[in-house]
Amino acid sequence: MDKAEQMTDKRPDHAIDIVKYSSYINDEAIVKSLRLPRVTREDWPTTPAGWSPGDEWPTLDDWDHNEVLFIRTHQAFEVWFAQITHELASVVSDFSQTWLNNTASELPRVDLADRGGSEQLLDSEGFELSKRAVAEAKENYPGLTSAFDGLLRPGCRGISRDLDQIVGFRGSYGESDEFDYKLVGYTRRIQRASKALLCTLEFFEVLATMTTEEFLRFRGRLQPSSGFGSTQFREIELLAGLRELTEPKLRPVNGAECEYDGMLKPTPETPFHQHGTSLYNALTPWGCERVAKRFGQNSLRDVVYTLLNALYKAGAAGEKGAPDMRHAAVDQFVAMNIGEVLKEHFRFAGEAAKEPTAAGNLSGRLHQLAASLANIETLSAAFTEMMKDTERISQFLAACLEFDSALLQWRDRHIRFVESMIGTRRGTGGGGIAYLKQTVAAEKAMCFTHAFPCLWEARTFVQKGIYR
Repeated sequence: MDKAEQMTDKRPDHAIDIVKYSSYINDEAIVKSLRLPRVTREDWPTTPAGWSPGDEWPTLDDWDHNEVLFIRTHQAFEVWFAQITHELASVVSDFSQTWLNNTASELPRVDLADRGGSEQLLDSEGFELSKRAVAEAKENYPGLTSAFDGLLRPGCRGISRDLDQIVGFRGSYGESDEFDYKLVGYTRRIQRASKALLCTLEFFEVLATMTTEEFLRFRGRLQPSSGFGSTQFREIELLAGLRELTEPKLRPVNGAECEYDGMLKPTPETPFHQHGTSLYNALTPWGCERVAKRFGQNSLRDVVYTLLNALYKAGAAGEKGAPDMRHAAVDQFVAMNIGEVLKEHFRFAGEAAKEPTAAGNLSGRLHQLAASLANIETLSAAFTEMMKDTERISQFLAACLEFDSALLQWRDRHIRFVESMIGTRRGTGGGGIAYLKQTVAAEKAMCFTHAFPCLWEARTFVQKGIYR
């Protein structure tokens, strides 16, 4: 039977095949997706004789009425997760193919833990304002010399040590009407993914109509399964670019090779805490295969960072259509940010700003400034925001930031819900509140919690008056 026949109702008394609503939407499969687990464990109630998926939920006391709400709500989450993966994957796939077509090379994979690039100081002609600002600051704060030195390395780190191909992409394709048209499509799809994710926040409100006591009636028999085992949510994380967050779960310490390429399974030598967060243990074979495959593919972070590198190189060369990032503009930008940090430090503090503790705070702020501005992508994102001639790209980047924000909002709402429902109990999968809070708090680095750190950093450094 071909696809056309599968989507129509063929009856002898119908001269013309007609697509029916139920056939198109597949609502029968949705109704029958509610099923009773057929297990032998004693803590599960016995399945009524003759019961099959799609029948009414059993009214026997052992089968709790509220369990249907729990299952259906999570199924609703998964339906929308499927739509989100569809939108994000299409953007990544299309941009990757576009990159290949125009550079004859694969889209670079971003590794924020190992930044490539040059450490050479940008002390060439054209950075007089920055050098003067640093020299004056060193004179006023002789104990913070190393912190100020880092400010003379803006844009020294990028996704590749050799960005010639990125420049070629910009020159041969990046200015074209076709690319602008693609960016508009990418932007809409990412915005749609954000709206889809945010609309599921209301599902927690529906779940909250169930009391803690009602939930506890059936919660115990769910162990060791957990929402952690949502294959599609793990895919969304990887599609966004959160590889650092996923890798320890996919490839635990002292893990062993398994049947899924790229995935490791825990061994007796694996640390205890990583057994509970092992995707090999948490996912079904179907889920393991999908997540392991997704881990090896490009992500939206790769798209964003590659595009920003292309813009930086084009802007530094003064190419049309890119933000002007030649020496004079970058020099003014860095000097303004140095001045902004110092001004904020002294605001309302007076002489107290020179105390040792205050000086330590200033040093930390300067190191943060230097580390952020060292990244090509942060500079490029800030300049793109300041220059309105790059509106198409700005809108695309804003949509990516919006999705990152939506993902953080979803995590935070999930934490609040879990806390209100079970308090600080361990999760059925062994995690609970302690684990969930790690997904929104950047204990190691921003790249573990934010898909696009450069876009968030750029908002800190945008200045008025660079372009007139």
